[in-house]
Amino acid sequence: QQQHHHQQQQHHSTIPRVKIALVFFSALYTVLYGGAFPGWGPMQLMLEQDGTYQDLCYDDDGNDENNNGNDDASGTSCSEQSIVLVRFQLVGHLVGAFFAPFLGLLADWWGAVFILKTVTAFCVGGISLCMVASATQVHWLYYIAFSLFGLLLYGTSLMTVETGLVMDTAKQQRMVISLLNTLIDAGTFAFFFLHLIQTSTQASFVLVLGVYLGLAVLSFGGAAVFWKQTIRLMEHDQQEQQHQKEQHLQLQQEQEQACQDYRPDETRINISMEVDSIKDSTEKSTGKPYIETEVVTEELSAQERQAILILNNPSNSNHTKRFSNNNNNNSNHSTNTKSHPIDEASQTPTSFSSDSNKEYLLIRNRTPRKQLSSTQFVLLTIFFVIQLGRNTFVMATAREWLRSLGDDQYQHKYVLLFTALSAVSVVGLPIFVWIITDSRLGYHGAFQCINVLGIIHGVIQLSTDNLNVQVIGFCVFSFYRCFLFSTCFSFLPVFLSGATVGRGAGILNFAASFFSLSNLGLVYLGIEVYDNDFFVPNLILTCAMIPCIGIAWWMGRCIQQEQKALLLIDTTTNTTTLTTTTTTLHAQESAEEQCRNSSNNT
Repeated sequence: QQQHHHQQQQHHSTIPRVKIALVFFSALYTVLYGGAFPGWGPMQLMLEQDGTYQDLCYDDDGNDENNNGNDDASGTSCSEQSIVLVRFQLVGHLVGAFFAPFLGLLADWWGAVFILKTVTAFCVGGISLCMVASATQVHWLYYIAFSLFGLLLYGTSLMTVETGLVMDTAKQQRMVISLLNTLIDAGTFAFFFLHLIQTSTQASFVLVLGVYLGLAVLSFGGAAVFWKQTIRLMEHDQQEQQHQKEQHLQLQQEQEQACQDYRPDETRINISMEVDSIKDSTEKSTGKPYIETEVVTEELSAQERQAILILNNPSNSNHTKRFSNNNNNNSNHSTNTKSHPIDEASQTPTSFSSDSNKEYLLIRNRTPRKQLSSTQFVLLTIFFVIQLGRNTFVMATAREWLRSLGDDQYQHKYVLLFTALSAVSVVGLPIFVWIITDSRLGYHGAFQCINVLGIIHGVIQLSTDNLNVQVIGFCVFSFYRCFLFSTCFSFLPVFLSGATVGRGAGILNFAASFFSLSNLGLVYLGIEVYDNDFFVPNLILTCAMIPCIGIAWWMGRCIQQEQKALLLIDTTTNTTTLTTTTTTLHAQESAEEQCRNSSNNT
């Protein structure tokens, strides 16, 4: 027993170190690659310097349309080139969002390791195609390359949830999911870092991308190694818990058999009859029918028997942790789940009857289809679609919008500053955690904070052309993106079951792709129709924030409904568990006493 206890201590002390290493490498590839694509401004500058679609800026006679008699103007971008370069990013977002549900479905089927390998292929393929397009001047390859970058973005956002679910407690899960989503926001400085290297070393675009590709192998390779180690340890932990459970059951059977062998046949006690008599006495004494809760239904899986998270303050509850094993057992795919130890002798209720006698079933205990069609998820999808559409437009048009305010006169200083300040969002992570965990605001307050930050940023955009004032808007926008991704993706595991989270995240991104189609029209409106004036597009997207206030309020009502259900379930569970425990103890004491009397008589 001492040796087993020592091995068990070593095993549990190893798991945190492996998971910390996993989170570290996940954070590394998230900030360097997963979040790089939204920071489009520096990448557009590098593409312009590399001569991508520069031929669009010349007329049929070969004259530079930007020259206008000034030789110094040669080489600057024109509106036709700008539209194509911005289109690279928007098309990449559309492709990534369109295939996001399929990535989520694969995550639920094949697990996180398969998704990590797929994301790695997107990253390596995207960088490699950019290198080929630059070296051969085959510019249409950039469409494929940046489409892979879009898939990389949405695959990484999915991996943030998968990585968080590996943690042991609900608080750790929220922290990891929020941290990785914040790093997606901060990762927009990755292209700024590449641009800085290129300008300081005068290296070619291909050489800079080659270094970038080498770092990708290190980041994704380290994450893959520690994912496998984490899965192996979690599988060992599951097997050990199952072995301990079997040993405990075997010991109980041996004790019961020993007691039966000790007593003569004519004086054996039927313990079940004794329990029934105590049930009758309990009903007479309390005047209420006895509720039997010690029934284990085989139809319910471990996922459904887990402790249910309490909304708005879920720090004291447990949550599903799922992981993948590519060694298939019963089918072509396997999804393994692990939950904290729960008393197998009790069954947690999953619904309650309100005063109107209408039964309410918790969302996470419904079928996957009903979970994804619930009011809570539909509202979250609409909210995320509007917010992400605005976020994508601002990130994609930052270069052109700041140029219209005179940024070219400052050597692109403000577009680079806009990208660099995205890292400020890391400061907002503790504030976000405090809102959803320690304050009374909860997730409803976090959703409203997203609306407030988005409206403030929109007002700053519309109210002034002063670039120095716009720097304040850059910081507000960074916090806005931090709250948007951290809130929406950390909220999914709160009300969806672990087997449905992947599909839920994919559907969110897929729905956002349809709204992002309007960004193509808004880009044309700002560049061509209004001659690089983005006031009208920004006004439209700022006004779109107003309905989100009502949507967030409605989601708050749904959260309260779930919380009310959980409170009633907790009350019922505690009452019935106390009654059952007391009755069982009385039955055991009575049976032991009769066993002693029987042996004395013999």
